[in-house]
Parts: sequence; C-alpha cells; structure tokens
Amino acid sequence: MKRGKRFLLALTMAVAALMMCGCSENRIGFTLDPQELYCMPELPTKYTELNSQLMTLVENGAEYAAPASGSNIQPVQMCDLDGDGREEALAFFRNSADEKPLKICIYKMKDEAYEQIAVIEGSGTAIHSIAYTDMNNDGRTELAVGWRVSADLLALSVYDLRPDGPYEIMRSNYMRYSILNLNEDPEKELVVLRTNELGIGVADYYAWKDGVLEQMSTAPISMTMAELSQQGRVTGGNLRGGVPALFITGVEIGTEEPAQVVFDILTVKNEELVNAVLSDVTGVSSEIALFCSLYPTDIDGDGLTEVPRPMTTDAEEHPEPGHRFMDWISYNNEGVPQIEVSTYHDIEDGWYFQIPNAWKGKIRAERSSQTDEASVTKAFDDVVKLFGRLDILVNNAGISQRTALLDYTQEEFEKIMDLNVKAAFVCSKVATAIMKEQGGGVILSTSSVVSLYGQQSGVGYPTSKFAINGLTKSLARELGKYHIRVNAVAPGVVETDMVKVLPKEIIQPIINQIPMGRMAQPEDIANAFVYLASDMASYVSGEILSVDGAVVI
Repeated sequence: MKRGKRFLLALTMAVAALMMCGCSENRIGFTLDPQELYCMPELPTKYTELNSQLMTLVENGAEYAAPASGSNIQPVQMCDLDGDGREEALAFFRNSADEKPLKICIYKMKDEAYEQIAVIEGSGTAIHSIAYTDMNNDGRTELAVGWRVSADLLALSVYDLRPDGPYEIMRSNYMRYSILNLNEDPEKELVVLRTNELGIGVADYYAWKDGVLEQMSTAPISMTMAELSQQGRVTGGNLRGGVPALFITGVEIGTEEPAQVVFDILTVKNEELVNAVLSDVTGVSSEIALFCSLYPTDIDGDGLTEVPRPMTTDAEEHPEPGHRFMDWISYNNEGVPQIEVSTYHDIEDGWYFQIPNAWKGKIRAERSSQTDEASVTKAFDDVVKLFGRLDILVNNAGISQRTALLDYTQEEFEKIMDLNVKAAFVCSKVATAIMKEQGGGVILSTSSVVSLYGQQSGVGYPTSKFAINGLTKSLARELGKYHIRVNAVAPGVVETDMVKVLPKEIIQPIINQIPMGRMAQPEDIANAFVYLASDMASYVSGEILSVDGAVVI
C-alpha cells in the first residue's frame, strides 16, 4: 500500500510541475482550470482514476521508469498528441519480467475519464529520452524515443500515433539527434549523429517524401561520438543569407594538453546534407580551436549563428582558457567564414563584453585576485608601458552577502571589506601616482543605492559601499588640484539575466516602489560611467550619481 501512495504522490507532483509550462513543441504541458488548481494536491477524479490504472500496473510488477535525459523527465507526462485540443497522458514503466520490459503507456480522455489506447514497448535497460514534435505538419505529434539498449548503445525510434496504434516510422543507432527544418519546406527533417560500420562519425539526413520519412543522404563529420557525448553540443541556427544549418561541437577528451574543439556545420544543398566546413584536403573540419567552454550562438542578436574562435595573439599570450578575447565567425553555405563580432569573455565568472572594431589592438585584459599594492603597481605599470598613460580607473569589483548580523562572521565581513573597499583604495592610490605625474585622470567607483538607505540584512555590503562614498568624496577634495576627478555611480535594481529569471511575484513589488516604473537596464548604468569618464563631466567631481529611477532623492 505504501508503494501505491508513493506513486500517487509522484503523479501529484508531476501534475503540479507540469502546470508550470505550456504545451509546445519539444515540451510537455498541463493545463487546469482555476477550480482544479485549488484542488491540489488532492487530484480531480479523472486523475485519481488514471492513478488507479497506473497503480494496477505497479501492483502487477511494473515500476515507473522516467526518461533519464532531455527536458521531459517526468514519470507521467501530458501532451496533445492527436491535435484534438485534449491532452493525452503518457506513463513510463519498466517490467523486468516481460520480453520487452520498457513501456510507454498512452491514455486518452474519453467521457471525462482516461483509458489506455496504446503501449509502445522497447528492449534495453532504460528509456533514455522522449521528445514531442509535429514533424510532417499533419496536426499529429510524433514521438522521438531514445532507448538505452546497453551501456554503450542508444537506439532512436520515431513513432506516429495512428488510429490503429503507434507506428514506428524510423529506427537507428545514435549518439545525438536533432529535429529541425533544414530545407525550408513546411515539414521538419531529422539528423541522426552516429558511428558507421567503419567506426567513423557520420550524420544521417531523414526527410519526408510522399508522406514517408526516408533517409536521403549521409554526410561525414569530423569528430568521434566520444568527443560529442561529453561536452559536445548540437545547435540549430542560421548561416549568412538566412540559410538554416546544424552546428555540431565536439570536444577532445583524454588529453593532458588544453582540450581542442572541432565544429562541423551541416546544411542542405540540392536536397543532400553537406558539411560546409569540411576540408577537401584533410577530410576534417577547418574549424578546430582551443576549447573555451563556449559554443555556437547568435552572440550579437543579428539572426546569424556565430562560431567562437580564440584570437590567435590572445591564445599565444593566455594559455589558460578561463578568460580570453574571442572572434565570432559566421559562415555562408559554401563554408566561407567572416568575423561578425569580437568579445572579451570572462568564462569563469560568466560575463563578456563586445569589443568595438576601433578598440582592436588597443585593448588588454588581465584577471587577478591580488589586492596588495605591489601586484597592483606592476599591473598598472604594464598598462602604462603598453599605452603610454593611464586615463581612467574604474573600481568595479565587489561581492555581497545577505547574512543577518548575529550570523555574520568576522571573516565574512573582512572578505567583503577587502574586495569592496581595500581593493578600491589600493587601485586608487596606485593610479593617483601615475595620473599626478601625467597631469590628470579620472577615478570612478561602483557604489550602490543601499549605501544611501541601508538594507535589512547583510550589513557588510552597504557598509562597504558607504565607505566607497566616503573614499570618493575625500579623494575628490584631495586630488582636484592634480586635475584628477573622482566620482561614483550608485545603481539601483538592474534587470540582469539573474534578475530576469525571478518570479513575477518577487519582481513586481520591487518595480512598484520605483517611481519610473521599471528596473534599470545594464546600458543605463554603463552610460552613467561613460558620462562621468568623458569631458562632458569635466567639472564634475565628488559626486555619487544615483541611477535608480528616482528611488533615492
């Protein structure tokens, strides 16, 4: 009986989780009317009856076996498979006593109750993955099921759920696959990445012909399946001219040297799949570089997919891939590359900025955690040797911690003060010596609006930013005679990627307290720094510029 209760709980949690997403391609959905919402966690009758049927399978020796990989990993999933506007239920089981132990049981709503209409059975050790998509644009959803046949072997089957039951329309061994539209017709194709009989990596291209999904061609790829399986990635995107393509990333494994990455780009020409970057001379991709944990993406929002490539000079100067300059390359369907944008990526901390063309050859970036005066002096001297002078210093590094006072340790407080205040003091001191000698400069620091009104917990952060304000005003008075201007920017709430993922019920009350009715954009903060660093602010010094939408006045 306890086993049945656990299964009911699993179904209840599946229902609750599925309510959070809408039904769309490659995703599963679950919709409830408001009355049903208030019934949670007590399930409506139609779901308790479904649960009774699932419990019967469990009592007869089955155990639920949710897909192990992908985005759809619930033991019970809901999706409209036949396009009638009502969602079918799919339950995933394993019954070791059966010849084909893996089961996907499909239930359809009839007369306000679910009844089983089909079972998809498979051999192997596990259901690896499942994806839902209408491939041929007929209003019915095909099921792409990955079966774990053995520890080293995966098999892909695509099923069409027909009135007389599920029909397997293709099957192949695979390591990765992608369903996308490469030939720009109304239907979607399938690309399967696998090892052929000779142990060589290949991509099989399946397309619809006369209502049948057929293998149309095979293209070579440059990587082994082992290089694809671990840190590898398959990404759909666009070449120049808007041509759809599949970008495949393979990462070298088992080497003590810095790992290499190889990119293949697959596209369709004359109804055949081709590898656009495959060299006619070497037989492998022309895109091989140092692996920097970056993958093809539309880095600049222009609609093209760019491939990351470490700048050659930077690769020579910085052997560690944690932070470096990158060129982002687009291609046409002939494999001709073109640099679209360049960036500096701090991969370890997860941020980057785009480098204007005018800056190329005139920018240097180094990453250091040292705050002692000797280390900072050497770093600043290197800048002066390279560029001849030091015009602007921005003290921007900082950390925060939301810990209540009685839980705060001295070590935590000192860590915040060391980075947020001591580092700014040391950098400002070293920069002042250089700027005084050259006849002037600008020192800017990042403060915060919490330095002006505090915060309820985490006393170290507002204290450190209050210290930045004092440092700024004091240095402005002291250094004005040397033509050194000193200012700070105090940002309010900024709509960063981290903030964007927060639930609306958390964000909206914050926005309601902002007179301008919105959060700051990163550009709003950057523009304040640009203004204070420019000659437009040549008579501005000692200011703490609040950029907060009038929160603090």
